[in-house]
Amino acid sequence: MNCLMDRQRGAALIIGLIFLILLSIVGLSSIRSVTLQEKIIGNNVDGYRAKHNADIALLTAEENVSITGSSARTLYLNAQNNGVSHTTSTLWDVCDDATLASDNLCENLPLNAKAKYETTTVDDIFIITVKAQGSAKASVMLQSTIEGKIIEQR
Repeated sequence: MNCLMDRQRGAALIIGLIFLILLSIVGLSSIRSVTLQEKIIGNNVDGYRAKHNADIALLTAEENVSITGSSARTLYLNAQNNGVSHTTSTLWDVCDDATLASDNLCENLPLNAKAKYETTTVDDIFIITVKAQGSAKASVMLQSTIEGKIIEQR
């Protein structure tokens, strides 16, 4: 009888270890799933933050165009209207670099955003493009068209 009980105790130990391993696998997969969901949510939040920063930058840039005597009108304006590619990284990476051609200059704005101003073939119409960053890798570009008068600074 003692021999039969010894075998049963060994079997219970092996079955217990198998259940413990299965529970560990389920726990680890749950942790990986939660970590992935946390990264997805973090990226979404960063995208929303970048969009919010771009919205604020666009409003600031539009205000710069509408204010009489704004430096944006004279310093950062692409009057040649030669179709600058806003996706060119050097346009945004070296913003305010005076060594670039005048149509490649952009203006640094609050919240680590940048703005590019262009004229159109219609008088007093401006195309404003802004690029803003989130707190990590997300970036958003917005563009608007606004009407305003250019007043020369003296």
